[in-house]
Amino acid sequence: MVKINLKQINLRTVARNLRQHVTDSTSMLVESTPVFAAFEVGVAGMTNTVSLNTRVAAAGLAYLILGYVYGKGRDLWRGHFGITQESEEKIQKKNDRLYTAAFNAILSPIIYGLTGAEGLQILTGTGICVGLGLVNGWPMGYVMDAYRDLTGFEECKRTSYPKIIKRQSPAVKLGLAAMLAAGSLALTDGIYKLNGYLRPEKDFQHIEQKVNIAENPR
Repeated sequence: MVKINLKQINLRTVARNLRQHVTDSTSMLVESTPVFAAFEVGVAGMTNTVSLNTRVAAAGLAYLILGYVYGKGRDLWRGHFGITQESEEKIQKKNDRLYTAAFNAILSPIIYGLTGAEGLQILTGTGICVGLGLVNGWPMGYVMDAYRDLTGFEECKRTSYPKIIKRQSPAVKLGLAAMLAAGSLALTDGIYKLNGYLRPEKDFQHIEQKVNIAENPR
């Protein structure tokens, strides 16, 4: 008779879920951080400080739980509609767009409200996030599938995934994943530096308001 070690099975399940959580959270942030930073300072009119605080909060929430929720929710969404990685790309794109837009509509007001954004900024930022979800959902889903492959969590079977990458060794794939993360951070930093150069008065006014409030509390 084969004995089943429930404790060992549970540990494997926990380890796999944790691995998926880290992988999906990282892929979300790699793809979305520079995109949202650009829209927050360029369209929503946020200062670098407010936008940076928002991105840091989003990263913290992603690694706390939201990366796992997004990844698992996406898997369930795709499963419900019978979508696999072998499905037509246009079908995968459409569903990733709709899923991400719905996810952003729920999440964005919470993040913006917790990081100092005001009423109109919250509404504007949330509207932008929903719109971005409709546009940005498919590249985010693609990066998530690719990152799962690069980190060895799950093979990417999408027809558009480059075969030259699939053939690389695990070490090379991990290197590519690290390069993508570093590139995302560098791009985000460049966006804030450009905004600071083009509109230096925005952050100065934000700092001045904080000083006035501190000196003249009501």
